[in-house]
Amino acid sequence: MTAATVAQKEGAEYPYVKFELEVTEGLHTGHKLWTNKSVAPKSLWSLMALLKGLGVEIATDEPVDFEVDDESGAILEPELIGLVGLAAVDQREWQGRTVNDVAAVYPIGGALKKNGSTQFSLPSGVGAKSPKSVGGKVFR
Repeated sequence: MTAATVAQKEGAEYPYVKFELEVTEGLHTGHKLWTNKSVAPKSLWSLMALLKGLGVEIATDEPVDFEVDDESGAILEPELIGLVGLAAVDQREWQGRTVNDVAAVYPIGGALKKNGSTQFSLPSGVGAKSPKSVGGKVFR
């Protein structure tokens, strides 16, 4: 995770969190991935899944409190910058170009290092929602 900031579109009822990830291994090392997660009550499941995938401890019976820098919108707590994980990535066409979608984020603790690269298996069906699935990317 290289950035996590809170933003709100004009006229929107709820803000959202903008996450920036950087691929750290493999063919796409150095490439950036972005995903936005709404804090609207009906969308919190998606934000919570991403935080859990990063290894952030979350009590299911308590709200998640974010400490946010008023000027930049950067999330200060919980500390997210530098956390690593495995992103399941799909690709789709948008306005005439191919874009990446972060389908899910998983903890990387169970990954196996072999010959200088990380070996992993995605859960069944993850990273495969479109015909152009590119599988998993290790990020920070």
